[in-house]
Amino acid sequence: MIKQINKIYKSELGLDLRLMAFKQLWYKYTRFGRFQQVNKIIISMNTTRVIKHHVGEEKLRK
Repeated sequence: MIKQINKIYKSELGLDLRLMAFKQLWYKYTRFGRFQQVNKIIISMNTTRVIKHHVGEEKLRK
């Protein structure tokens, strides 16, 4: 079983799977980072325009 997993891991399919996993992690963390930045802007500016812009952006992303 472990040998089979290692074979898949070293093959092209395994590389694709690792890239996918990395991309998902990267996306998760960058999204989280971006979300924090936007929150800081909302707190510092405290305008409804910024909040509306952020809400629109979240809807577009989904």
